Amino acid sequence: MKKILRLLKRRNNGGFTLIEVIVSCALLGILILAVMGMITPVMSTVMSNEKNANALMIAEAMEAHIDRNIKNSVYCAVFTNAAANNASYGSKSTDMESTGPIVNSDAFTEMVDFMQADNNKDIYEMKIIAVRWLEDTKTHRYKYMLTNIKPKIKDDGSLDVHALYSAPETRVFEDCFYENLFPDVKFEVLAYNEHEDNDSTKPITSTRNVALKTTIDVYSNSGMEALAASGDGYADFINIRTKSINPDGDYKLYSIEGGNDAMGQPITVTTQLRTDDELTATFGVTAHPETYIFYITRKLKYFEPTTP
Repeated sequence: MKKILRLLKRRNNGGFTLIEVIVSCALLGILILAVMGMITPVMSTVMSNEKNANALMIAEAMEAHIDRNIKNSVYCAVFTNAAANNASYGSKSTDMESTGPIVNSDAFTEMVDFMQADNNKDIYEMKIIAVRWLEDTKTHRYKYMLTNIKPKIKDDGSLDVHALYSAPETRVFEDCFYENLFPDVKFEVLAYNEHEDNDSTKPITSTRNVALKTTIDVYSNSGMEALAASGDGYADFINIRTKSINPDGDYKLYSIEGGNDAMGQPITVTTQLRTDDELTATFGVTAHPETYIFYITRKLKYFEPTTP
C-alpha cells in the first residue's frame, strides 16, 4: 500500500516539459493555419458573390426605376455630359442656370410650351430623373446616385433654378443601397422610322424602337475599374410611339446626337452638351458629368372615396 501511494505522489509532481509545451503550441499553430487556409478562400468567395449580387440588384433596380417613370411620358429629352451640380462646381456657371444650355435648348422650350398650353396645364407635369455626383453620407465618398427632381416652372416659362437647388433632391435609394459599390450610367436614344417602300422621302408608316436604352455598369471600387455587374434596360415610349405614326402627332423623344426625332423631323438641338475634353477644360480635372432626363407625363390625381 505504501508503494502505491509513493507512485501516485510521484505522478502528481510530474508535468509537461518546456519542450513538450513548445512542440504542442507549434503543432496547434500549424493546425490553425491549415484551417484558416481552408476557410479564407471560402469566405472571400462568399463575400465576392454577395457584392456581385448586390451590384446586379443595383443595376436592375436603377433600370426598373427609370423605365417605370418615363415610359408613359409624352415628351422626353436627355441631357448628357452636363455640369449642373452647383455643389460640385462651385461658383462656375452651370447648365441649368437661367443662361445655361439646358433651359435655353429648343427641346426644353418646346416641352414647356406644350405643358403650359391651356388644354394641358391641368393634365401634364414636368419631372426630372438625374444621375448626379453626390456624397454618400454614410462613407463620405462621392459616387453617381439616382435622384428624382420636380422642377418649378415660372409664369414666363423659365425654370426656377433657385427652387431647383434650394429644395433637397429626393434620392431614389438610401445611401446604404450603394455601400461599397459605384454605378456608372449611360443613355442612348433609339428611334428608327419605317417609311413607305423604305423611301425616306415618303410618309412614315410606322415607328419602331422608340426607346431609351440605359446601360448601367456597377464597379466595386471608387476608381471605376473593377466591374462587378453590368446590364442594359429599355424604356419603350408607348405614347410617343403611337403619336409619332400620326402625321399631326407632336409627342417627341429627342435624340442625344441630334438627327431626327421619332417623327423623322430634323432636330437642331444636341442634348450631349459637351465632350469629355470640353467638360474637363471648362470645369477642371475633377469635373464629373451628370445626366438629366426631362420628361412630361400625366399628373396623378387623388380622389376622395365616397360612401354610397
